[in-house]
Amino acid sequence: VIFISLYITALALYVYRNRETLDAKRLIYHDKRWKGLLYMIIMLWEAHGYYWHGYEVDGLHRIPKEGPALIVYYHGCIPLDHFYLMTKIILYKKRFIRSVGDHFLFMVPGSKTLMKELHVLAGPVDECVKLLNEGNLLSIAPGGCREGLFGDNRYKLMWNNRIGFAKVAVEAKV
Repeated sequence: VIFISLYITALALYVYRNRETLDAKRLIYHDKRWKGLLYMIIMLWEAHGYYWHGYEVDGLHRIPKEGPALIVYYHGCIPLDHFYLMTKIILYKKRFIRSVGDHFLFMVPGSKTLMKELHVLAGPVDECVKLLNEGNLLSIAPGGCREGLFGDNRYKLMWNNRIGFAKVAVEAKV
């Protein structure tokens, strides 16, 4: 209990200390309470990545402030890298990433709301291309659940013949 209390205190202090840098006042006290709560959760994830894992992004400047981009990533058991990258992009680029998720995510009780608010879609290629053509950021983990279940700490890619992400990139010209 003491460890958890100290950890929560450290997270809160991180958020408070960085509130100007992250433009937290504008983000947390948003017009719509739901979005304000979402930004507060995002800031807690940012703090968690910093304190628990020392998470940093090298090359964040390469993510465009506007226009489309496709982000292809390794899917670990729990894709924390992706969660942390999402928080960095939301906080520092003021953009949301649309993510492709497995169909089963939408069938887990209680997860539909979370998937909607985190901009996750079960999208086929044409839907992904449409999102990119509209100027969105899109992330895809070609290894998906298989990579998450059977991957290890060596980050060996398990993409097999998964080429949907490449079709998306070619068709959307990103």
